[in-house]
Amino acid sequence: MTAGGGAGGWGMRAAASVASGGAGGASAFAGGALAGQVGISSQNSPGAAGQAYGGGGSAGATSNASSAAGGVGAAGVVRITEFK
Repeated sequence: MTAGGGAGGWGMRAAASVASGGAGGASAFAGGALAGQVGISSQNSPGAAGQAYGGGGSAGATSNASSAAGGVGAAGVVRITEFK
């Protein structure tokens, strides 16, 4: 069984201290992780991990010159049907 996943969402930087990472790509089983956001009180926000089978992790967000790690994707699923 093979099911392709969807593309992740776009990230954006709205101001010097406000940014949002892109949401994770959806799988055939569920949506991807929500996007990380950075507000005035923080400079880096790592991405969230995918939760459902095959769901993509979201992108990290940063409002300075450094980087923020993206979230890991969720594990896949294998279906085995045995015939006699």
